[in-house]
Amino acid sequence: MNIGSNLRRITALLAAAILLPSFASAHTLWVNASDYAPNYTKKMGARTKSYIGFGHRYPVDDFMSADRLSEYALISNGSKSAITPAAAGFMESELRLKQPGFYQIAVAGKPGFVTMYQENGSTQRKMVPKTGLKDVQMSKYFEFYAKSLIVAGEPAGNDFLTPVGHRLEIIPLQNPRTLKGDGSSSIQLKLLFNGQPLSNSTIYAMYSGYASKESYPYEVKTDQNGITTLKLTHRGPWLIKANHTLPAPKEMQDKCDILDYTATFTFEAI
Repeated sequence: MNIGSNLRRITALLAAAILLPSFASAHTLWVNASDYAPNYTKKMGARTKSYIGFGHRYPVDDFMSADRLSEYALISNGSKSAITPAAAGFMESELRLKQPGFYQIAVAGKPGFVTMYQENGSTQRKMVPKTGLKDVQMSKYFEFYAKSLIVAGEPAGNDFLTPVGHRLEIIPLQNPRTLKGDGSSSIQLKLLFNGQPLSNSTIYAMYSGYASKESYPYEVKTDQNGITTLKLTHRGPWLIKANHTLPAPKEMQDKCDILDYTATFTFEAI
């Protein structure tokens, strides 16, 4: 294998993906909750509502149709149950939590392709592989994931450390309900790809109320163990995002140029 040639190919592909506007501005998927730490009583349990966020502006932007999801589930203590949205739009769902504990809301979008190509002097975009298209500028295969952590009552243990199994996943290494969002606390995060730590990768962070499109106020890098630390400068909900891009393997090069994976994690700092 020509290592130098391969590195140049990877660099060129990733640079092209960044420079093409429609690739750089791809929609992000995330989970919103009406209450990330609902009160728990033995008689009534705890209740919260989950919503699907989609687009460029957190916490509310675009709608996403339910048929574009391959997973929308509630996971706790080793048990997984499907969430059925009560309405279209933001896919609101009321969650009734019978026991105190850590509950993870796991969402996965259906994977797909998007291709940019030239036709009649203008750039076209189709949600298809590049197979059969001419003058292709860039084509990618994508997967996108989202999850959120709900803390009901005062649970013991550390179930929040358990991965939900997404290909790209952000794991909190502390219970956010023990951390203050006034700048005095930091949260450690671990990034996994295919279940293994992903080193030297950028994690982006935004707090609810940060008014900006397409930018995040905080960027931190993972170390050799896939771990990074983020200072919590604001109280309330936070959106954490990670992206991992790879050149397409040989068996997929007739369909796309790159593989693109995105994951988000939402939680609340007290």
